[in-house]
Amino acid sequence: MHAEVLTDPTLRLVMDSVLSTLMNVVGSVKAIYKYTRDLEYYATRDPLTELFNQRVFWELLTYERLRAQRHGYPFALLLVDVDNFKLINDGYGHGFGDSFLQEFTRAMRGALRVGDIFARYGGDEFAIILPETDLEQARAVAQRMLDAADAMDVEAPDGSRIRGAASIGIGVFPDHADEIRDLFLFADNMMYKAKEEGKNRIGVPTAEDVVTVFQGITQKSVLILKALEEQRVVPFFQPIVDVRTHEVAAYEVLSRIELDGRIVGAGEFVEIAEKIGVIHRLDMLVMERALEEIASQEHQGKVFLNLSPRALVLSEFGRAMTSIVANSGIPPERIVFEITESYNSHSLEQMEFFSRRLRALGLRIAVDDLGSGIASLAHMSRLSPDFFKVDRSLVQDVHRRPYQAALLNALAVFAERMRVGYIVEGIETTQELQTIIDADVPWGQGFIFGEPEPLVFPGAY
Repeated sequence: MHAEVLTDPTLRLVMDSVLSTLMNVVGSVKAIYKYTRDLEYYATRDPLTELFNQRVFWELLTYERLRAQRHGYPFALLLVDVDNFKLINDGYGHGFGDSFLQEFTRAMRGALRVGDIFARYGGDEFAIILPETDLEQARAVAQRMLDAADAMDVEAPDGSRIRGAASIGIGVFPDHADEIRDLFLFADNMMYKAKEEGKNRIGVPTAEDVVTVFQGITQKSVLILKALEEQRVVPFFQPIVDVRTHEVAAYEVLSRIELDGRIVGAGEFVEIAEKIGVIHRLDMLVMERALEEIASQEHQGKVFLNLSPRALVLSEFGRAMTSIVANSGIPPERIVFEITESYNSHSLEQMEFFSRRLRALGLRIAVDDLGSGIASLAHMSRLSPDFFKVDRSLVQDVHRRPYQAALLNALAVFAERMRVGYIVEGIETTQELQTIIDADVPWGQGFIFGEPEPLVFPGAY
């Protein structure tokens, strides 16, 4: 640019406008870059500890299993549960509990080796993948972790000192299991073995443990099959409410079955039901029972149904589902099928096909667990849902995390513009609820409004 151009008032005004525009563009690009970088980071990390989150853990465990199988080496999985953490939380408050978990994370990280994969599985549970590690090496790492926990010295709000303690379970591929779900289940059993033996110790597997654990799985498979044959399926309902008025807008249906005279949650049977190929039968029974009970109570709101992706892709399931909906007498537009984001690309294509079939019948789609993984954005664009539900990981302690509050508010704006229903899951405290309200979130779900229960339909919570 020639200097004399600046002497012309008109040209100078034009140049000032151009430069201002360029500055805004550059600043916007930098802001967008930082936002997307932060979004990607927090979609893969636990916000409290900054460890990998549960979804990334499963992806890395799958990858490590394939790598170990290809190269013919073992690897170990450690599951760690902080001993007596509930007493710490209840006695000193959640704020101190969070600080204690952060200190525990730092202590455990110092005991691990370079290349070990550390994740927070949820609450006070952690998972560690130890590549190229046999049982004795895994035991040595676990002992270092126990020593590191014992060396912790955290000052509580009342001035007392608290040390760390943990129960650790070990599973080794392929010695104890050659499928990742089985390996996780085995290590989980070993962790509970450590707790039963007195806590603050390592559950080291023996040959007898391998037989006992998988015999237990077989026995539970028989019980699940019997429960299905006898139709001992019990749908539970959790309210979805207007966060400002607490009026019930909808109910989510959760699967429960009766085993040995007790009602058990989905976590105890879904994986086994999928493994033995009866998950579609379970889902059909739950859906049929739930819609019957909803209709009998004359509930006029929506009903959200969780269905296994393995069931959804079966053509016979689609036909059965159509018949169940038609026989229920509930208008299709009040029935919403939740689709989680934990599918691979091939399954996502099948989900697109299935979602088109649902819409042709007048039914609705919700993308569940939004925010727990990068794939959620792809699901939002490809499935074009009627609702999305934000994962608990973006809600936990949101009142102390301005970034998460801003993200929830941005999603509220997005939902309003796209005319998509917006639900935040996992609200547990009054502070979280107030932050959710301030972020203009319309609907919420969580223990603060009500736990999953059998048929109970009050008007507000």
